[in-house]
Amino acid sequence: IGQVQADAGQIPERTGRLPFSAQIGRFHRIRLENIVVFERHLEAVQGCEFIDAQKNLVLNISVADGVYFLWDADNMPIVDGEEFTEEELDNGPLDSYGFIPLLVKCMQVDPTQAKGNLIVVAGGGFTNRSNASEAYPAVDVFKDFGYNVFVLQRRLSPYSQEDIFMDMQRSIRIVRYYAEKEGWGGQDMIADCGWSGGAGTVMGAVNYLYGDLNPTKYCSTYVPDEIDAVSSDTDVTMPIYGGWLEADCGNTNLPALYTAVGTADETTDPFSNIPMPENVQKLYDDWVALGLPARIDIFEGAGHGFGVGQEGAQKGTPECALWPGYADEFMQQNRGFSHRGE
Repeated sequence: IGQVQADAGQIPERTGRLPFSAQIGRFHRIRLENIVVFERHLEAVQGCEFIDAQKNLVLNISVADGVYFLWDADNMPIVDGEEFTEEELDNGPLDSYGFIPLLVKCMQVDPTQAKGNLIVVAGGGFTNRSNASEAYPAVDVFKDFGYNVFVLQRRLSPYSQEDIFMDMQRSIRIVRYYAEKEGWGGQDMIADCGWSGGAGTVMGAVNYLYGDLNPTKYCSTYVPDEIDAVSSDTDVTMPIYGGWLEADCGNTNLPALYTAVGTADETTDPFSNIPMPENVQKLYDDWVALGLPARIDIFEGAGHGFGVGQEGAQKGTPECALWPGYADEFMQQNRGFSHRGE
């Protein structure tokens, strides 16, 4: 997972297909496009039929080296009172029974030299993960800027939003925990970025599961571990075309905020029920009213789903490709923000 060879002429006969099922079948019947981070390796399949290349992908990095599973299978929190049958989970939009949410690691060659650590969360509401158009393109962009990047594969419906917010909080803690344990660079810049439903996910943690709070808030049977002793606050949060702040949010250590939206975004935020351009403006205004660092970039004529402004996702507004650079600058201006009161 993460680094893939796809030379159809150099495939060992014993390999055949990428043997995901043999390695992690007990966790999840992975769908290839939702877990493999290609990181420019598509160049290796030029001249091949895509389906032939897909059949001949070879795993050359272990699962343990490529991902962090968020939870132990016997200690994954769900909201008290929720119950799902195996059939209900097998009939989900992407995942199947036994799926364990995870972070895909997309590290600098030398992680100790990274200037920050960024978790990215694709949109798709709470029923899909639009990795191909949002999270994975962001990996290339922010790795080029010098960040260790982690793609969150969160739970989806039929799991509740609170279950998904617990995944988000846990991902922040895992990044903080391993950054310190392994001596990564940029430990004073822990950030997250989400698009649309991913924006709702990052803001769910900001609103409901921050600081020293634990999943026991929602799941009384959850047993906290040493990772749960780590703060789940970020230095910067970046909800893109989405997100909201609860009026009575009890988070007293809010992060710095970067956000962006297009004027032609015709969606409505599902939490605030406000048209998206107005919703994102309100989110920015709420941050400014609290005296916290914030930046908003509004792209004239851009619609919903412009990702990082890559070709094909710009919605006719190539200026959308500028926002990751603005976000990088904003993150570097707010290093260590979550520790401001210490």
